[in-house]
Amino acid sequence: MTDDPTSITDAYAFLKSLVTRFPNIDIDIVVNRAESDKAAEKTYGAVKRASEHFLQFCPQLLGAIHNDKSVASAIRAQAPLLTRHPQSVAADNVRKIAASLRPKSPRGLI
Repeated sequence: MTDDPTSITDAYAFLKSLVTRFPNIDIDIVVNRAESDKAAEKTYGAVKRASEHFLQFCPQLLGAIHNDKSVASAIRAQAPLLTRHPQSVAADNVRKIAASLRPKSPRGLI
């Protein structure tokens, strides 16, 4: 979801349909094209407040992908962002989100 009002409305509507069908679902949100971490928190906060108030449900913020010209460049080149611009801010954001999704392996004694 982005900070565009229609995107926020669509995200809430989608959350509502999921929570209605699957009451015990865990949902994480990624804010796309965020100008900053603070802007991402604000965008997430709008959906979170509506979800808590009307659905008694609290989605979690998984992360944000910052607005980065490298994304448009990768799209125009029809190449994966992490291949085309591996050092970009957006690529770092994607790696951070992906790492948080990776299951934690149990620590061994070795």
